[in-house]
Amino acid sequence: MFAPRPSSLLAQCNDSLRRIHRSLPISPVSLRDKLLGHVYTLYLFTRSDIKTLLVPTLLYGTAAAPGHLPLSQLGLRLLWIWLHLLQFCMANQCVGQEEDAANKPWRPIPSRRMTASAAWQLRCAMLVPCLLLSAKCNVPLASTALIIATLAYNELGLDVHWVPRHVCNALGYAAFNAGATYVGCTGNLCIPESSISAAQLINALVVLTTIHTPDFEDMDGDRLVGRKTLPVLFPRASRIATLGILVAWSIFIVAFWGTGVVLSATLIGLAALVGARFVAYNNSETDRVSFRLYTLWLCTVQIVPFLVKS
Repeated sequence: MFAPRPSSLLAQCNDSLRRIHRSLPISPVSLRDKLLGHVYTLYLFTRSDIKTLLVPTLLYGTAAAPGHLPLSQLGLRLLWIWLHLLQFCMANQCVGQEEDAANKPWRPIPSRRMTASAAWQLRCAMLVPCLLLSAKCNVPLASTALIIATLAYNELGLDVHWVPRHVCNALGYAAFNAGATYVGCTGNLCIPESSISAAQLINALVVLTTIHTPDFEDMDGDRLVGRKTLPVLFPRASRIATLGILVAWSIFIVAFWGTGVVLSATLIGLAALVGARFVAYNNSETDRVSFRLYTLWLCTVQIVPFLVKS
């Protein structure tokens, strides 16, 4: 008999080792890595909106919440906001794959961390925990409004023109703020105070008239998919109008809420800075920085009523 060749022995050993490895239970380290990988994928869906939506909404909801709610509700409020933000982002990125490939290739679908079909299935499944958590936290109407706004914006294609796009965004922000404010409340304390209702209305109108600011940095992707945003339709005029709108809103807000000199100067000065940047610079990198400053201005606008009240 001939002795087996060394190469065949090595192949047999490798096959045996692979069979043994497959028969072993999953190690804690590999399981942990897989879980962390999935968590990171979900984070990537919402990464772009953490500073622009999650943080302002969390600040507003915490400031506007009825005084009896304990600080421990902060974690519940954060969970409610993030779950609803996740289902919106999944729906948005399932229908905006071509745009994301051009503007944000690191997102899960264009980077192939998750297929579009899997993301769509998970987005549909997310509706169940969103509604159940909202029912438990006594904010089912806010959750329902967000789901309807998400459906209209993404699946029904209302984001293709700036008018319905702005309306959907304003309604979405209002629903986010309402849910974040009253999550966990009970009884009569869930009835909005007049000052809170006024603040939510003003915030929704501010979003309605300024939500085109993130579209400046996404103009190339919007042109690619045929989306008619204000920056695409009116490249120069929309920048000049933004400066005027931000300053006008700031003057109105400080007058309406009766803010002090320091807060008034801060809000108006920040609005002038953001608006001037949009007018002076017109490339995607500078627009990205300008939009981050706009987010800071929006956060300030959201909490002005409660800074005055305190």
